[in-house]
Amino acid sequence: MAGEDALRPGTLAGPLAGPLADTAAGEPVAAGDRGDGPPDLARRIPITNDLDIVAARVEGRNLAREMGFGIIDQARIATAISELARNVVLYAHSGEIVLSRVGVDEDRQVEEDVRHPEGSPQAGPGLEIVCRDYGPGIPNVEEILNQHPAADGDAGRETRSSLGMGLSGTRRLMDEFQITSTVGVGTTVVARRWLR
Repeated sequence: MAGEDALRPGTLAGPLAGPLADTAAGEPVAAGDRGDGPPDLARRIPITNDLDIVAARVEGRNLAREMGFGIIDQARIATAISELARNVVLYAHSGEIVLSRVGVDEDRQVEEDVRHPEGSPQAGPGLEIVCRDYGPGIPNVEEILNQHPAADGDAGRETRSSLGMGLSGTRRLMDEFQITSTVGVGTTVVARRWLR
C-alpha cells in the first residue's frame, strides 16, 4: 500500500526515548535494535484502515495473554490500542503500531533494574505500545489530553474532539503514557502497562 511506503523512521524525546527501527510492512522489529530492551521481536502493524485497527487489537491482546496479563488488563491493552489506531485512521490516514515486551532479558526473565513509575506496585515486565503517524500533528496536545466527556446535561454545548477522548482514555488505561507531536510532522505515542 502507498501509505505503508510513506512511513519514516523517527525518534521520541523524553524518558521513553529511543530510535524506532524502520522496517518494511509486516516485518518484525527487533526491540533490541531500538536501544531500549532485549533482542526480543516486537510486532509491527501498519495502520491505514478499520481492518488494521482490528489486527492491532488482536495482536496486542495475544501478546498480553502470552505475557501473563489477566483478562481485565488484556482488555485495557486492547482498548488502548484500538483508541490509538482509530486516531491514526481518522486524523493521519496512515501510521503504525509497534508492540513489544519491556523489562525482560534475552531469556525473558525480569531484569533486575527495571524502572517502574514512582510509587507503582509493579514488579514484572511490561507491554509497550508505540503508535506513530506522519499526519498533521496536534497543535494543542495538553488541551486535547485534558478534555473530559460531556455530561448528559451538556447536550447543547460544543461537541468535544473524539481525538481527545481516545488519547485521554488511553492515558487512563495505561501505567505510562507519553506523547510527542509536531504540527506538519506527525505524532508518536508511547504507552506501557506493567505486569502486576
